[in-house]
Amino acid sequence: MPDKKRRIFKPRSAMIFFILSILFLSAPCSFGQIGVVSGSGPYYPSKIDSIVFVVKVERSKKHVDSISTSLPVAFYDEFKLNVDSVFNYVDAVRLQRPEITGCSKGIKFGSYIAFFCEKKTVVKISFACKCYSGGLLDIRSARYPFAVKFKPEFTKKMETIYLGMKKNKRSL
Repeated sequence: MPDKKRRIFKPRSAMIFFILSILFLSAPCSFGQIGVVSGSGPYYPSKIDSIVFVVKVERSKKHVDSISTSLPVAFYDEFKLNVDSVFNYVDAVRLQRPEITGCSKGIKFGSYIAFFCEKKTVVKISFACKCYSGGLLDIRSARYPFAVKFKPEFTKKMETIYLGMKKNKRSL
């Protein structure tokens, strides 16, 4: 009788040990993936050569036009100082942040600002439609984009720049 109990117990204990070892070994892998995605915030490059602000204007369903202007390099420091809050991309998707949802079916992001260093885009902020209160921040050195929200003063400044661009386009 005692031999039969040992035989029944050994396969169960081996199975439990096997399952626990798989769970134990997979736990660091799962934690490592979460650690890579979540971070403290974006690391902005220190040097910028030029800045271009581009607004897409939809004239009809088939024809999309754009207005662009260059901004002074000092705008980059003002841009960094006026970031109110930063969300990593995974949290932004999970929380369904309006900064990354984009517009309706047509154009996902209506305008963007590209920051260049040595003729390469190093930072790009994309705005949904004509809403400049926040956007999708894509930094070339970062693996994942971020969703950012700006301070109200900066939002007003972006809207005045947009209206000035639109006024200059009409005068041409």
